[in-house]
Amino acid sequence: MRSTRAVQVVDASVVIDAFVPVGRRGLDAAARLSSDCVAPELLDIEVVHALRGMVRRDMIPENEARLLVNSLGALGIARRSHLPLIPRIWELRDNLTAYDAAYVALAEALRCPLVTSDARLAFVPGIRCEVEVIDA
Repeated sequence: MRSTRAVQVVDASVVIDAFVPVGRRGLDAAARLSSDCVAPELLDIEVVHALRGMVRRDMIPENEARLLVNSLGALGIARRSHLPLIPRIWELRDNLTAYDAAYVALAEALRCPLVTSDARLAFVPGIRCEVEVIDA
């Protein structure tokens, strides 16, 4: 059965928190992932990069990271091309990295909230979407 929750953009921090849960934030992140989630295609690269760093810092074993990487496609998050978002990503350059701006620009384009574990995104000037922060 499909959720009745409205569409939401999720960033890589939410996926990482769901994959490697620590306390309540991990549980909340996992609960936010659904078929109603959308993300720029960049999501997968950012998650792989974060998992790589966690393996290198001995935070998770390599075999666990490999399983998580291989499960990315099964998350049910719809991926959207970032190409149509490039002009808005560029406009946001003074306040956001291009990576963060891709999520913001997609949420703006879809007129939906951006869900993140990165609290600083809620205070960025000039963005035109709601930011829902998953707290620790």
